[in-house]
Amino acid sequence: MRNWFIILALASVIMVLLSACTPTLAEPLEVTRFVDESAYSTPTRIVLPTQMSLPDFLYYVFPEPGKTYSLDEFAELIENFGTLPVSGEVFFDVRMESLVEEGDDFDSVDDFVPRVSVKIDDHLFSEPHGMTRTDASPITFVDPDTGGVFQIPGGAPFSLYYTMAREPGLHTVEVAIRKTSGEVVSYAWSFLLTE
Repeated sequence: MRNWFIILALASVIMVLLSACTPTLAEPLEVTRFVDESAYSTPTRIVLPTQMSLPDFLYYVFPEPGKTYSLDEFAELIENFGTLPVSGEVFFDVRMESLVEEGDDFDSVDDFVPRVSVKIDDHLFSEPHGMTRTDASPITFVDPDTGGVFQIPGGAPFSLYYTMAREPGLHTVEVAIRKTSGEVVSYAWSFLLTE
């Protein structure tokens, strides 16, 4: 029995010693973190709008709808297009067939260009930075169904060029063309420039 008392006494001493070593939570612990919050920030993701296919009156646009370009890549592409007599950051090729109406008799696409307006981001252009045209003569034809006479002006198809700020971000181009009847046809597209 005596051994039991010794064992109990030793167990009590061990318990007292262990409790002295265990920290109590009587006072709250203060934890300091050194975290760089910017390392965890989520980069802004730009989603390009769904692009519609090109309308009948356009057969090529640059920059391509829905495309992402780095600033260096964009500059290189523009430089490659620089073999043309005139260039710009934005350009498009216009087909006249769906734009002419009965009674139109434009001699040259130069007479038609004032009907084109372009908006790049928030900047509205009343005239292009430059233009190229073919050396085609005016073409007159008769609609077999209505007997109406149409004339596609000389120089068609043609290309119009516009300048823009080469800055990173989402860019939108809107082209609107007023027909003789007053109807306005338009097309808009977006592209993204990155660092």
